[in-house]
Amino acid sequence: MFITKLRLKEIRKKYDLTKKETAHIIGTSAIRYFLCENKIIKPYTSETARFCQHFNISIDYVIGLSDECKPLYREDNLS
Repeated sequence: MFITKLRLKEIRKKYDLTKKETAHIIGTSAIRYFLCENKIIKPYTSETARFCQHFNISIDYVIGLSDECKPLYREDNLS
């Protein structure tokens, strides 16, 4: 879970988003997102999936199964 926290924060900062903006993107409250990012609670699977879909990032990277940040979708499959 510690890796997830670091990756959530890393990706959010990469896109210059606030915790509140990121919470809105994944459909949760700002408080809940804060608790997830600060390792107090685990994000729901659905929240993690929405996060990965929005930022086009492999869930394996976000949850720490991979150190390579691969896209969830290939560019040619986005249309």
